[in-house]
Amino acid sequence: MRTKRTIALVLSFVMVLSLTSFVHLNADEALYGEHSLVLPVCEVYLSEEFFANHDAALLLHHDIFNSLPQRRDGSFVFPDYYGGHFIGDDGNLVVNIVSTRDRSVCIYDSYVLGDVIANPSVNIQYVEFTYAELNDMMVFLLEHWLSDPYSRVSIAAPFNKLCVINNHIVVGIIDDYYSEEMKATFRRYVVDSPMIIFEAITRQTEEIQPIELDSNMPNCDAESSLYEYIDIEPSNISLTLRPGDRIYIGNPTINLVPLPLSIGYGVQRGAQRGFVTTPHNWQDPFGQTVANMRVYDRAGAGRNLIGFATNPIAFHNHGGANGIGADAVMVVFSGAHTLQNTINGRTIFRGFNPPVVGQLVTAIGAVTGLHIDRPIASINATNSGLGRLVQVNNLPTRGGDSGGAVVNTAPGLPHNGVLALGMIHGGGPTPTSTLVTRADAVNAILGVSIP
Repeated sequence: MRTKRTIALVLSFVMVLSLTSFVHLNADEALYGEHSLVLPVCEVYLSEEFFANHDAALLLHHDIFNSLPQRRDGSFVFPDYYGGHFIGDDGNLVVNIVSTRDRSVCIYDSYVLGDVIANPSVNIQYVEFTYAELNDMMVFLLEHWLSDPYSRVSIAAPFNKLCVINNHIVVGIIDDYYSEEMKATFRRYVVDSPMIIFEAITRQTEEIQPIELDSNMPNCDAESSLYEYIDIEPSNISLTLRPGDRIYIGNPTINLVPLPLSIGYGVQRGAQRGFVTTPHNWQDPFGQTVANMRVYDRAGAGRNLIGFATNPIAFHNHGGANGIGADAVMVVFSGAHTLQNTINGRTIFRGFNPPVVGQLVTAIGAVTGLHIDRPIASINATNSGLGRLVQVNNLPTRGGDSGGAVVNTAPGLPHNGVLALGMIHGGGPTPTSTLVTRADAVNAILGVSIP
């Protein structure tokens, strides 16, 4: 028996804004008006068996991470026979063991994973490579990309993904460059390894369309004060905001394109209150820091000032090449605004649990709206220099969704609550996948916490 899940698919490709990203965010004119998206509908099925077993598998997943020893940098130490784990199609946990080891030997050989492997609900998959080997290769590939991001190979192949289900690493080559010649070039100049398989990934680029500024704006030029129009704006009204609400960024004293983004989750830093979102759409031709940018509730007349960007700005890997990529900024409220830190009626609580492949998440963006029960495809993906992003499948987002909150469930949360997994970073390697920036890295770099 199957439960029918309906997913709205976006017609256009998902796009991520980044200098060498394989896709680009689309800020088309439809996002600036009161236009609704007309989306085709397809059917996605998840079995009753999957939902019946999913939460128990999460408990076992947490048992693994709670028992693993950690290094000083926070990374985990895995047994030498361990090849990763994930939630399978039936909702049960699957643990990968290298083919040279026997399940019964592993049960008695490891005080860390033995109890989990012995659990009769856990399925075993024998594989060739250990998780440590796959992770080391991911670190190598990221370091190589960072060492020369403008080389022909780096531009052609900006995406990598550790695929724990199939026990290999996917190197994504942009479809315009995908060829046997490019594969051979990669093997010659980067690495030739049996761990690696190649896949074509999609890129679609569109020019960002400017929007006409209001006729009542002052006529400013490059020498004008950046604060002229800010100073004469009317007083703010108090707004009630939610994760996924549409916001606009820009500096209204100059002819900037007001770019749409989504509110992430609510945070605080000392006495400051506000929320996190992504900064990768922010433009300032005068070379001002992002901290000079303002955030509004709309792009046209009658807009209200929500708040201001604050430093630091996160756009790097927290912990080096083996760290977690963060792409975020905190917006501090300018007035007595409030943010209802809920998604789909569920409160976002403070805390973070490491995600696992196969886990279901919920996401919300200003353009495509609420997406419930979308599966994690990888917990270690890289895109143009940002490492350890989370790839979520069946999550077709588009320009304007960036920054929106992504949450997951965890054992023991009160009132059917959720935890912040992170924020929508941008499009994944397929039109129906999305990359997510993890909340633990975002919060650590920005020095924020969830109230």
